[in-house]
Formats: sequence, structure tokens, C-alpha cells
Amino acid sequence: MTLSQAINHFHTQSRVAEVLGLSRARITFFKQNGGLPFNKQCVLEKKTNGKLKARREDDPDNPFFSTT
Repeated sequence: MTLSQAINHFHTQSRVAEVLGLSRARITFFKQNGGLPFNKQCVLEKKTNGKLKARREDDPDNPFFSTT
């Protein structure tokens, strides 16, 4: 999932941070670095009962990551 998809689902960046147990600043850091790490995506997938899907392709640390 992209960070935008997570924000759309939870309505705010603050709520995404709360669900992940992180600060808003950490979410801003992820945003500046291209997106959510895969492990954080997996947490959100579990918290949403699969409504959001974790994808390695959306992890900025993935060597095949592309913003296009």
C-alpha cells in the first residue's frame, strides 16, 4: 500500500501514526522518503483486516521501488 492509501483509509496522517504507535513526525519522515516500509504496511494490513494490502513494491527500501 502507499502512504496515500493509508491516509485515505484512516482519514488523517495523525490517525495513521496513532494506529502504528508512532509520532506524526515519523509518518512525515516516511512521506519524505517515499512511503511506508513493508513491515509498517503489514501492521496496517492486520489492523484493517486486509482492507489495505501490504506490497513490497511500495516499500522505498525495495531495490525495485519506483515512484512512477
